[in-house]
Amino acid sequence: MPDLDVTSHEITTYQNAISALKQGESAEFIILAVTAKAFTSETVAQELEDIIQYASIPVLVLLGSSDQDVMNHITDLGAARCLSKPIRPGIL
Repeated sequence: MPDLDVTSHEITTYQNAISALKQGESAEFIILAVTAKAFTSETVAQELEDIIQYASIPVLVLLGSSDQDVMNHITDLGAARCLSKPIRPGIL
């Protein structure tokens, strides 16, 4: 497998991610990790939707569930993809 030149920037809260996007921080894509339990919170669901809407780049959501309805809901919000965790490195 070839080496990829990838630089990552970890943002630890959804609110910080929203702020970074509003301030115009650049990236080629966003990967969000979401637990199934957290997604049932209206606040987290709204923050996820805000991130997807503010981002002008693809958003990949890694969900701690294989519930297809939840995964479909996340892609309906505008995520480029929603994958069930754990993710094998080859899938990414």
